[in-house]
Amino acid sequence: RSHRNENNPAGKYVNLIPIFNTVNELYFNDSLKINGIGWTKQIVKSYYANYSLTIGAININRAFDHSDVTGYVLEYLMFHESLHSVFPPRMVNGRFVKHTQEFRRNEKLFAQYRISKEWLKKKGNRFINPSVLFRKIAN
Repeated sequence: RSHRNENNPAGKYVNLIPIFNTVNELYFNDSLKINGIGWTKQIVKSYYANYSLTIGAININRAFDHSDVTGYVLEYLMFHESLHSVFPPRMVNGRFVKHTQEFRRNEKLFAQYRISKEWLKKKGNRFINPSVLFRKIAN
């Protein structure tokens, strides 16, 4: 995906800049150079976050700018997208692969990897697709 990054890193609840700075310092020795960090303009139902290879920018789904989203989940999303700048997509057996084995191995270095993945699996879709939450409450 190629997304322009005109998005503001300061959300209603969370500013993404300190999160990026923490992730960059802890995991990348302050070596990452990202051209933009921001929240998506609207809630996007198709992804949690995205790294634009063409402009070198990270966008986190606006749905996660919410008081019920734990900090480690936002750090994980930032870490995951930051990894894309270090391990860009490659052609593997004639296929374009964004999450190579090397990427996945490094992704597991995130301190709260397992708990973040579990949180997103249990609660992530409730944020990006509010109708899922409504159906669960209604039933």
